[in-house]
Amino acid sequence: MLNRTITVGQSPHADVRLSYIGISKRHLELSPTEYPGRYIVTDLQSTNGTRIVTPDRRMVKVEQPTIIDGHTPLLLGNYETTAAAIVSEWERNRGGGGTPGSRVRRDPITGEIING
Repeated sequence: MLNRTITVGQSPHADVRLSYIGISKRHLELSPTEYPGRYIVTDLQSTNGTRIVTPDRRMVKVEQPTIIDGHTPLLLGNYETTAAAIVSEWERNRGGGGTPGSRVRRDPITGEIING
């Protein structure tokens, strides 16, 4: 469970490091809400933007802090993931012997985060 704001990006100082073309050093922040499974996503003036993918596959640019469901697809540049996958990676690194900001394992075909 996310209990603080975390940063996502290519920086070695990011809580979740995603080394992928199109992701900024400090790309976005995820913050907890009072509602389980929902998060506040804030773009950190990333170069390629953060977009929410709607059920009909429209791309909505995140221009202000926005509450999303954890399974809502997010585009960071051209990289698609979800808040739930990012939080899962943060939890795994935080409690599983990894270090915050360590590299994320990805599926070599889809580029999606591999949990576990």
